[in-house]
Amino acid sequence: MFESAVMMLRRLASLKLTLVGMFALAIGVLASYKMTNAPVGYVVAPLVMLFLNLVSALITNPRFRRQAGLLVFHYGLVAVIVVAAVGQMTQFKGRLEITQGQMFTPDMVQTVREGPWHPHDRLAAVYFRQGPLSVAYAPGLQRGRTRSQVATHEQRGMVSFGDNVPFEAAGYRFYTTSNKGYAVLFNWLGDHGQASTAAIHLSSYPLRDWKQIRRWTTPGGSEIEVELQLPQQVPLDRSWTLDSRDAAGAVKVALQSGRVQVLTAGDEIRVPGGRLRYQGLRMWMGYEVFYDATLSWLFAAAFIAVLGLVWHFWTKIWSQPLPGVATERSKRRVTDGSAVGV
Repeated sequence: MFESAVMMLRRLASLKLTLVGMFALAIGVLASYKMTNAPVGYVVAPLVMLFLNLVSALITNPRFRRQAGLLVFHYGLVAVIVVAAVGQMTQFKGRLEITQGQMFTPDMVQTVREGPWHPHDRLAAVYFRQGPLSVAYAPGLQRGRTRSQVATHEQRGMVSFGDNVPFEAAGYRFYTTSNKGYAVLFNWLGDHGQASTAAIHLSSYPLRDWKQIRRWTTPGGSEIEVELQLPQQVPLDRSWTLDSRDAAGAVKVALQSGRVQVLTAGDEIRVPGGRLRYQGLRMWMGYEVFYDATLSWLFAAAFIAVLGLVWHFWTKIWSQPLPGVATERSKRRVTDGSAVGV
C-alpha cells in the first residue's frame, strides 16, 4: 500500500500535470473575465490541481529538501495557490447607482459575481450617505478627475475619493465609474394620504445628454414620461465641471391622457390617484463594488516565494568559484557528480 501511495504521489507530481494545470488555469481566468457569471470552479479547479501537483512534488522530490531557498520558493507557491483559491471562494463583485443625499442599503447592489463562501449579510455593515460629486471635463468631452464625497459614521464631515482611489468600508471597495447622471426627485401625495419620495435616474450624462427622458410608473399605477430640460448645452469647446451642487433644470411631464406640463422646483401636477410635486434635481453616481479579504495575504505569499527564489539563485551564484579559480570544493562537485541543478 505504501508503494502504491508513493507511486500515486509521483504521478501527481508529474510535470505533464503541471502543464495541464497551468493551461487549465489560463483558460479559467480568461473565461471568468469574458463571462459575467462564470462559476468560480473555472479558476478554483485548476488551482486545486496545481496544489496537489506541487505538494506531491515537495514530498517526492528530495532536491527541494536539500536546497533551502528552493524549498521556501515552493512553499510560497503553495501558499499563493491556497490563498488565491480562498479568494475566489470568498470574493464579491457588484455594481450600484445611488442618488445624492441617499443612504446606502444592500438591496441597491446588483451582484455581478459572488463566491460561495462570501457572507451574504456582510454588506449590511456598510454605512454611508452619498454627498456631492463632481467630474472635470477637458474640451471635446475628455473626462478628467472624478470626485465623490460620502458621509460615514467613523469620520466627521465628508470622505472624498474617486478614480483609482476607492472608498473602503467593512472590507468592500467602492470605485467610481464613468456611469453617472441626473436624478429627478418627486414627492408623491396620494388621494388617501399616502406619501413617498422617488428619485428617477435618467440616462448617463453627458454621454447621453440627448436622451434625458424616461418613462415611470407612479405609486398610483399610471405611467408618465419625464423629460429633463437643462438650461444650457454641454460645452464641447472648453473645459468645464459637472457638479451636483449646480444641478438645476425644469422637467416636462407627459401623461397618458396627452396632457403635458413643465415643472420647476416646487411645482405640482395632478395625476390619476394623487399629485406629484417636483422637489428638484439631484445627481446619481455609479459604483463598482469589490470585496476580497485575501489580497494582503496573497501579496505576502508571493513576496515569500520571490524571496525564496532570490535566496536560491544567490546561493547558487555565491557558491560558484571566481573565473580561473578552481577550489577543492568545486573539484569535488565535478568529480563526485554531487552538483544539483535547479
